[in-house]
Amino acid sequence: MKIIKSVVKFLTRSDVYIFLNQSVPTKDQTTETLRYNVLEYCSDSLPKDRIEYIVEQLKNKNLMEIEIYMLIDQPPKSLLDLQLIIEEMEERYSEEELHQILMLFRMDL
Repeated sequence: MKIIKSVVKFLTRSDVYIFLNQSVPTKDQTTETLRYNVLEYCSDSLPKDRIEYIVEQLKNKNLMEIEIYMLIDQPPKSLLDLQLIIEEMEERYSEEELHQILMLFRMDL
């Protein structure tokens, strides 16, 4: 097998869940066990429409792409969670902006 064009893309847990649900099951028991466990882990991810909305809002905040994906996969519950994900958070954002980011993950759509 020859790779003609490689594409690097970040995947959220939701993306992985959708992909695995659409994939054809194999006869290999080890592969199916792994598939089942990954599906179980990814099952509590945010819904796709909510992810799209949050990503759109976060892009307006000038977050790096990797920061956005990390926030989607590990939704923050506090400023401490944000601090662990957002690089140089205090220099880049005011406290009000950080609370706006937190509210994106708390709101019910």
